[in-house]
Amino acid sequence: MPYSVDCISTGTTGTEEDSEKNTNSEGEKDSGFHSLICLKKFISNIVNPNDKTYKEVGGDNDIKGLFIKTDKVNPLLQESLFENVPPLICFYTKGNKVVKPGKKISNHLCWCQNALLPIVMKKTLAISHFKIVPEEGPWIGYWGRHWKSQKYKMLKAFQKMNHFPGSFHLGRKDRLWLHLKEMMDRHINNDFFIMPYSYILPKDFEMAKKYLEKGESNKLILKPPASARGSGITLTANISEISGEVPLVAQQYLERPLLINGAKFDLRFYVYVPSFDPLRIYFYGDGLVRFASLPYSNCPSTMDNKYIYLTNYSINKNAQLEGHTNEPVPKWDMATFWGYLDKSYGKGTRKEIQENIKDVATKAVIACESYIRNHAEKHSTFLFNCHELYGMDIILDENFKPWLLEMNISPSLHSGTQLDRDVKGPLAKDVMNMCCINLPSSNDIPEQYTINYGIKNYKLFYSNEHLRKQEYYEEKYESNGGSCSDVLEDLTDADVRMLIAFEDEYFRRGNFELIYPNGKKTEELLSYTLNTAYSNILLHEWICINHPNHEPGIRRLNKLCEVNYHYPCISSTSSQIISSDEEDIDDNDKDNYGSHESTVPKDV
Repeated sequence: MPYSVDCISTGTTGTEEDSEKNTNSEGEKDSGFHSLICLKKFISNIVNPNDKTYKEVGGDNDIKGLFIKTDKVNPLLQESLFENVPPLICFYTKGNKVVKPGKKISNHLCWCQNALLPIVMKKTLAISHFKIVPEEGPWIGYWGRHWKSQKYKMLKAFQKMNHFPGSFHLGRKDRLWLHLKEMMDRHINNDFFIMPYSYILPKDFEMAKKYLEKGESNKLILKPPASARGSGITLTANISEISGEVPLVAQQYLERPLLINGAKFDLRFYVYVPSFDPLRIYFYGDGLVRFASLPYSNCPSTMDNKYIYLTNYSINKNAQLEGHTNEPVPKWDMATFWGYLDKSYGKGTRKEIQENIKDVATKAVIACESYIRNHAEKHSTFLFNCHELYGMDIILDENFKPWLLEMNISPSLHSGTQLDRDVKGPLAKDVMNMCCINLPSSNDIPEQYTINYGIKNYKLFYSNEHLRKQEYYEEKYESNGGSCSDVLEDLTDADVRMLIAFEDEYFRRGNFELIYPNGKKTEELLSYTLNTAYSNILLHEWICINHPNHEPGIRRLNKLCEVNYHYPCISSTSSQIISSDEEDIDDNDKDNYGSHESTVPKDV
C-alpha cells in the first residue's frame, strides 16, 4: 500500500509540551539533550540488512555464558523473541541461582535505594546480582515512593520507574470516583457503576446529608482521599459527625456484604500496567483475602468498632494484642478462597466472580486512562521508562457482585508471614521480568547486548508516514464506530516497535493474565473512550488476529526485524519485500489513507 515516507527532524517534536523543555531545570535539559544524542547515535548506526544479527554477532565468552541455563544455575540474560532486539535481564524467586556476571556487567546492575523498597524486592534483585545504590548513583531501576511530576523528566532513557506521572488519577479515591462518575454519566447503562456511590466532601456535603436523612439504615463510610491501610476511616449515620470543611470521600456503606464464617472480608488483587501507550492491563493470578477480626453486625451500636467493619490487615493484626480475639486474624491466598467458594456455592459462581472482578479492574483503569496518559506525556521524556503495579481492593456483596474499594498505587509488598512470601515473592519476580529491563549502554559491553533507544516506542522517532497513518485511523475509528481491521495490512516501523515490545513482555508474563486488550471483548470498551488512541486500536486488532495463537504474528514481526525494519527511518530506505506467502507484492496497491509512494516491506 504505497505512501510516502519522511522522517521527522531531530530538531523538534512538533508539540507544545516538548517546546517547554528549554525552560525546564538543568536535569530536564540534560534528559532532552540525551534523547537527541541517542537519536543521532542509533539513526547513524542503523544496521545494514546484510549485516549479521545480534544473535549472530560474536561477543565476549563471559557475556555469552550469561544466556546459558544449566542444572545448577539460571541465565541472567534472555534473548528477545526477535532478531536485532537486545536481550533482557531475568529475575527469579528465592532458591534459584543465577550465573554470575563479570565486573563489566555487574558494575551496571544497580538499583536505587529508598525507604519503600520492600525486602521481597531486594531478595529478587540480589538473586540476579544487583546491588543497592543511593539515588544519586548510576542506577537502572527504582521501586518506591511516587515522585512529584516534574521530577520524571530527569529520568534517563535506560532507567525504569515503578510509577507513572499522573497515576494519582487512579490512586486517589476522589479522582477515581470522579472519573468513574464521568463514564457513568456518559454511558447510561451503568457499566461503570463499579464503586459504591460516593460523595466528594465538602463539595457534595448537601447530597451526603440528603442520603443519610432519606433512610434510618443509611450509613456513610468516610475515607481520606489519599490514605491507605485503613488510616483515618470512620463509619457514621449522623451528618452532624461529618465536618463540612475537611476533604473526605464519603461512600455509601455496603450493608449486606458476603461473609465467611460470619465475618466481613475483602480481596486484594494485583493489577499491572506496563504501558499506557498502548494501554495494556494484566491481572495477577494470586492475591490475598483479608478478614475483619470480629463477627459482622450492622447494628448502630457497633459502628465504632473498627474490628467489625474494617478488613485491613494492618489494623486487624492488633485485635489479638488488644484482647478482642483469642487467635490471630486469618489471611488466605486466592487458592483457598476459590476452593471455599467452589465448596459452598459451586464452581459456576467462582468463574462468574472472577470474570466480573477482571471487568472491574479493566474499567477502573480505562476510566482514568486518558488523564494519566496526557499527564505522563507532559511530564516525562520517555514514557517507556514507567510501569506500575496497583493493589486493587474488592468487596463482594451478598449477591456476589464485586465492588471496587480502591486502587492503591503503592501496594504493600511487606512479607511478614510465609503466606505473604508465597504470594508476593513470585509477584515481584513476574513484575520485574515484565518491565523488560536492558543492560545500559556502556563502553564495557558490546553494543548488541545493551539497551537500544532506537527501537523503543518513542514519539520523537515517529516518521511523517506513521503520523499520517495514526491520524487516518483515529478519524476512521471515530467515524466508522470501531471498524479498523485493515490497520495491520501495512505496518510502519513505529507499529513494529510497539508490537515487539508487547510480545516480549507478554512472553515474560509469568502468572499474569492479559485482560486488556482482550480480543473482541475489548471492542465495546474501546468505544467508551473519547479520542481513542491509535496505539490502542493497533494493539486491539493485533490481538484479535494473533492471540491466543501468536506464533504467526511473531514470525511476521521477526521477518521485519531481520531486515532491521523496526529501526527509525529504515522503512524509508528498505526495498526488501517480505510476504507471508513468499510472493511479490503488486507495486500498484493503494493504501487506505493516502496515495503516496511507499517502500514499506509487505509481509504476512
